[in-house]
Amino acid sequence: MEKKNRPPTPIQNVVQGLIKNWGLDRVSKEQKVFTIWREAIGDPLYRHTRPVAVHHGRLVIAVKDNAWMQELQFMKDEIKKKLNRTLGKGVIKDIKLKIGSWEDEDEPGAPVDDLDDEIELDPAVIEEAEAAASVIVDPLLREQILKALLSSARREFREKKQGD
Repeated sequence: MEKKNRPPTPIQNVVQGLIKNWGLDRVSKEQKVFTIWREAIGDPLYRHTRPVAVHHGRLVIAVKDNAWMQELQFMKDEIKKKLNRTLGKGVIKDIKLKIGSWEDEDEPGAPVDDLDDEIELDPAVIEEAEAAASVIVDPLLREQILKALLSSARREFREKKQGD
């Protein structure tokens, strides 16, 4: 059987396929809530709220006090609509409110430290992951893809080591 020579698939197409298969396109849209928050909801609400987490369409908002928490209970649908106009239809599916402060916390949306971060990767693996992610134009998405690629490499390394 004769093998057909096909032109190589551009790396950007491969990375975009991985993004879609891993569901990172949704993650990227969700994470944009942290950059559009003020513009999307307006200054009055911004002074009393901050998005602190988003996962699978569920947005957690820290609210300064009980009075604003009560007010926002009635505004959840309106906030969801405003955010989804910018992020895309159905990106934010639910909103959870909690009393909290954001001044003392890590950067909103920052990933929680993972045990995989303790595994040191071969510099060649890191370089390969950086090269694959470098074709992505959106800086937030590029960073997320790089983290996902490195995390996957660490898990693979850990599983291989456990198998030895």
